Amino acid sequence: MSYIKQNKIKGTNIYMILVSIILIIYAIIDMQTSTNSGIKEADRSMVYVFLAVTIFLMGSYKFSIDNKLNQSTLTNMMMVLTGWVIFVNVVNSVSIWAVMTHIGLSVWWISSYGYFYKYLNSSEKSLKYIKLLFVFMFCFYFISFFYALLTFSEKYNNIPVLNISYYILVFSPLIFISNSRSIKIIGFIATLIIIGVSMKRGAIVAFPFMIAAMFLTDAIIKKKGFKSFVKIIGILILFFVVLLIANHFSGGFLFSRFGAEQLAFGSNRSTNYSAAFRDIMNRSLLTMLTGKGSGSSELLLGTGVHNEWLEFGYSFGIIGVIIYLFFIGAIIKKYLFLVKNKSIYASAYSMALVYIIIIGMVGGIYFVHSTFYIMAFFGIVGNLSDKEIASRSRGNDEKNRIDNFSQII
Repeated sequence: MSYIKQNKIKGTNIYMILVSIILIIYAIIDMQTSTNSGIKEADRSMVYVFLAVTIFLMGSYKFSIDNKLNQSTLTNMMMVLTGWVIFVNVVNSVSIWAVMTHIGLSVWWISSYGYFYKYLNSSEKSLKYIKLLFVFMFCFYFISFFYALLTFSEKYNNIPVLNISYYILVFSPLIFISNSRSIKIIGFIATLIIIGVSMKRGAIVAFPFMIAAMFLTDAIIKKKGFKSFVKIIGILILFFVVLLIANHFSGGFLFSRFGAEQLAFGSNRSTNYSAAFRDIMNRSLLTMLTGKGSGSSELLLGTGVHNEWLEFGYSFGIIGVIIYLFFIGAIIKKYLFLVKNKSIYASAYSMALVYIIIIGMVGGIYFVHSTFYIMAFFGIVGNLSDKEIASRSRGNDEKNRIDNFSQII
């Protein structure tokens, strides 16, 4: 290996360490000042400072490492979505803070996808550094969850419903692309416990569907349907046992959250949905198409709509919904491509797809900070699957050349 190449690898690894440190500081400050941790009306200015630095570092690496953008369909759709968000906000003269928050997050998704995709090309040890980072972050959020649990319990003297559980659930696709059986087992058990204790309905519904999607995808690729079916049933039984235990210790609170009245009116979702839909239907055709801009749903409801499709329809109009649909379509397209090529990453990819679809029906995805880990996952799998399929293709070409040579002889 040449001296110049060694220095280049060393430089990219140092850069990765810098990005990791900034990301960790951002996460720590975020948890210290977040309502997810039971902290209200805290000063979050430093969160956005370190977030901006993270976006800058990742974006700089993505766009400076080579002269070619090498965009995927997914990043193309995110760029279109970012452009539309800018246009709608300019037309509606939305406050600069709301605009910068949404644009910043959208740019972060593009940058994080590109950063992890390209960093994996830097050296053989790049994947090891990425794994170390995400193992650390998973442990950090695991500890943060119990810190939040204690904070809420002491401050409000009730059983808390913890949004921070999504910061654990979102790691599931990353956990299951690991080649370490220990990481998969420990990660699964830790996630199972967190989801059960969190009392969060969205996470409780999404997790078993994510696991089922993983095993079903595995069954399609390996053609072992019965074995996968048995695994799914076993996991569902185990999950239900965990929920039974959580319900017992919560005095029946957990299962009460799945009652008809709670499902219909819990978290004011039905009221918010009705108000947002009524407002959309009473708009002019132009406003219906373009929306009212970032943060407009909060002005109406005092909170987000808690449904990604309705949120996009309200804030960015019918055109915004169509662009978001194409964004989801790009993810589905990649998943089908992985399945078609029997990629070892297809099953974990299905978990990310199910997470986005289900959580998007009951909460937010695109403008939520925890989505960073999904976008990082997409960048990692994008790189690894491209290498996997290219390697397999080269192997087939070599085999064909040998077979043709044998026929000539």
